Amino acid sequence: MAIERSARILFEGFAIVVSILLAFAIDAAWDLRGELAEEREALAGLRSDFLSSREQMDYVLRAHRSRADVFDSFQNATANDLVTLAQDSATDVYRQLYAPNTFNGVRGNADALISSGKLDVIRDRVLRERLVTFLNLDLDSAEELAEMRAASSAFLAATVRHGGPWNPGRGRASNSRLSQVSGADLARMRTDVEVMGRLRLAHHWSGIYLGELSALSGVIDEVLGLRDRSLE
Repeated sequence: MAIERSARILFEGFAIVVSILLAFAIDAAWDLRGELAEEREALAGLRSDFLSSREQMDYVLRAHRSRADVFDSFQNATANDLVTLAQDSATDVYRQLYAPNTFNGVRGNADALISSGKLDVIRDRVLRERLVTFLNLDLDSAEELAEMRAASSAFLAATVRHGGPWNPGRGRASNSRLSQVSGADLARMRTDVEVMGRLRLAHHWSGIYLGELSALSGVIDEVLGLRDRSLE
């Protein structure tokens, strides 16, 4: 009897331990399931943000590179070359000389993860690091952006003596048309030392800003690649 009682006590104790361990395992599995669901939701939000950033970045990079080409052509052109331009062509040249295309990263989900202290919900350490890198680079580009805008505004101000600026940019209705610029207008600006000095400074900062955007572009690609890998 004593042996049977001891065996029963031992079995009951074992059963209790097993049930406790099983309960812990179920809780852990449930917690893991919740964490994975939370991570998938975060990754889905990041994908949406970074695909939007990728699309915008591609456009801005193309615009800046085209703008740099137009500036080089304008700087190397003679007054006679410019005078013969049709108004549509001259207007397009002018537009690209001053218009500073800017990148506004879509960062809502990344900001929300960091501000809520939930960045660790993403298990991939490298992905977390690249998200922080993206946010920091995006902030760092603000200085170059401000300098570029200021230099572009100074260029516009210098064109007043030649009849400009033909489109002040900010505050214009989205459907407004850029006033026509003639080849003669461009020719006068091309021979104006002050105008050209301010224009060169604007494009200097545009080039620096383009370098910042190129670095950001690489990080966007990395984040999207790491995000897809995290779901495999």
